[in-house]
Amino acid sequence: MSANARLPKSVKPKEYILKVQVYYPNSATTLPSDKLFKFDGNLTVEIECISSTKNITMNVEEIDIIASSLKLIEKDTKKTIEFSNPPFEIENVAQMVTFYPTSELEPNKRYFLSMSYTGKLADDLQGFYRANYTVENDNRWILVTQFEPTDARRALPCFDEPEFKSVFTLTVIHPVNTTALSNMPAVYTKIIR
Repeated sequence: MSANARLPKSVKPKEYILKVQVYYPNSATTLPSDKLFKFDGNLTVEIECISSTKNITMNVEEIDIIASSLKLIEKDTKKTIEFSNPPFEIENVAQMVTFYPTSELEPNKRYFLSMSYTGKLADDLQGFYRANYTVENDNRWILVTQFEPTDARRALPCFDEPEFKSVFTLTVIHPVNTTALSNMPAVYTKIIR
């Protein structure tokens, strides 16, 4: 497959529920070295099946999906659908992941696909990246997203093509002495100790 490959149209996203925890140097936390400049994600995508399919293909790049975390649930019946072995394959050149449920997805039904994953905060101004700056000799970090035109796949497994519009619910877990901003107002803020 080429890097210009398009996603199949057999399913489409309706909503993403994403929780992401970030790890970077700051005065409020001490990090283990294996977590430095990384992030953990927990994702649930509500998908609608348009035509019968035996797999679900999404975009992904430089993300490590935790196979044991995968869950697929049919929305109305709450039935859990198992995955084949292996449960998914990643095609690096095409920047896609294909999940293999053991049952065929049926048209006009909705499903919840859930997974945990890890990623690295990039330093190349694409996807979810980091940049540093200095204030009065104090080195500081800012974490930023740049998803256009096709870089959301560097922050989460997703349907990263313009025709796949969807709603997002986002939770960001970050150090207490930092601020998380979005293009929408926060619904709530909670301090976790």
